[in-house]
Parts: sequence; C-alpha cells; structure tokens
Amino acid sequence: MNIFSLGSNEAEKFNSLKLNPWINKFMKELLVNMSLVKSIELNDINKPGYYIFPVLNIFLNLRSLKLANIYIGFEDFLNFLNFTDLLEVLEATNVKLVKSSSNEELDYKPIKLPIKLKEISYSQVSVLHSNSLNNPLTFLFDDQLLDSEPYNLPIQSLPNLVKLWYLNSGIACSYINEYLCFNPQLTNLKIESIDLISENLDIISSFNTLKTLIILGAENDFEILNLKNIPELKSINKLILVNIHSKSYKQYQRLILNCTQLETLELNIISDVEGFYPELTENMCFLKELKIKLNDG
Repeated sequence: MNIFSLGSNEAEKFNSLKLNPWINKFMKELLVNMSLVKSIELNDINKPGYYIFPVLNIFLNLRSLKLANIYIGFEDFLNFLNFTDLLEVLEATNVKLVKSSSNEELDYKPIKLPIKLKEISYSQVSVLHSNSLNNPLTFLFDDQLLDSEPYNLPIQSLPNLVKLWYLNSGIACSYINEYLCFNPQLTNLKIESIDLISENLDIISSFNTLKTLIILGAENDFEILNLKNIPELKSINKLILVNIHSKSYKQYQRLILNCTQLETLELNIISDVEGFYPELTENMCFLKELKIKLNDG
C-alpha cells in the first residue's frame, strides 16, 4: 500500500508499511552521489516530509533548497540551517515546522543562518505542536494538530544577501526594520503592505543598491497605511504592487510618484482601475514599461 496516496478515510485499514528491496539500493547510490547534488526541491509532500527531510543532512554541497507545502521537524530545520555552510538560496512557502507539545527546550536552541546566503524567500512558515510524533501512523492521519504560530528566521547580517522576500503573516513591522538595518546591500525586496511604515521607508530610501521593490497589498490597506510623508526612493527602478484595492489607490500613488527614477511599474489591481494611472503616467518621465493586471478579487 502506498502511504503517499493513502486517504485519511483508509487509515483504519492501514496495518503496515513495507519498503521494497530497491529502496536499500537507491539509498546506497544516493550516498555515493550525494556530493554532486547542489539543488533540492521538496514540494507538496505534506506530512510524509517530516520523515523525509532529515535525509537532506547527507548533501554536504547543497547550494539551493526550495520547500513548499510540506511538514518538517522543527529541530531538523534548525539543525539543517546550522550545519549547511554552502547554502546560497533558501525558499520556504507554506512550511509547517512540527515539534512535540511536551518539548519546549527547542524554543531556546540557537540558530545561525548560512553566511553565504544570497536569496531568501520566506512565506507562511509556522510552528505546529503535536502529541503524536512518537506514533507515525497517528501523526500522518492526525488532523487535530495543536496551536500554530509564525516562525521567523533570526535577524542576522548576511553580506552576500541580495534578495529578500519576506511574507510571513503575523510578524511585527520592527522585524523587517531590523533585517533591513543589518542588510543594506539588498537589490531585491518583497514585503507585505503592513511593513510600509515610515521607519522602513526611511531605511529603504538610504539604500543605494535596492533596484526592485515588491509590495503585497491587503484589503484593509486604506485603514492601516499612512503614506503621507514618503521619502524619495531614488535607487528603485522597478516597482511591483500586488493586490491593490481601490480604496488604497491614493496611498499607493504617493509611493509610486516618490520612486523618481522608476523605469518599470507593474500593477495587480483589485476591481476598477479608473482614476489610478492617468496621474502616474503624466508625472513619470523615466517610465519605460507599464504593466496592469485587473483582478476581480
């Protein structure tokens, strides 16, 4: 029986898991060739990923790791980051870090990111608590995992980091603020609209290298954004605004017009576009490319 295709309604019929002999041969070949592997992607594996992820520790020359829609052990994740010295690209989207409900000591385990990281894309990464980790079968079919909370990477100076996409819902604005302070060499930044506070914009305006800024908007932007006093953002030549709602048009117009050297503008607008871009095109003499995508929401 294939555990990866087993439905939750078949859990009671599942009695044992047998691995075919070819698995052992495969693992031996894997160990021989592990030094050749530079990039790994684990996508849509979900809970079985908890048992698969520890194998990654054998890939000592790994440069790129991309994770999406997967459960992995909290401690396994920390250990991987602590001991993977050559990693340059880390992407994590909708990753559930699972730990035992009875083990709180892991919260205090120090973590240090690989110093050679060049790109970080981090979105919807959270910690889940489980009482069933000692029973794999129960864990795989347990839909009652306990409380979830966002998990953020440590704030750290990474001299080679040029791309930071950080969309971890629930984080405080001060987190992005500190990360920007420690990494002024960024060239590509993607953040949520909640992080568009004056302190962050002041830091961004002081950057000489930042060329691309991407903002993920929210429906309540018109209530939380205060973009009246925006500094001039001279270094940015590409601005991408995603999920911009009509009530927030004026706020974002100010942001766009203060990117005085803008060459490329991409807009993903929710609902009506009327009244949004005429003023922009009249006041942007450097603009070479304008892309507008309408989304009915």
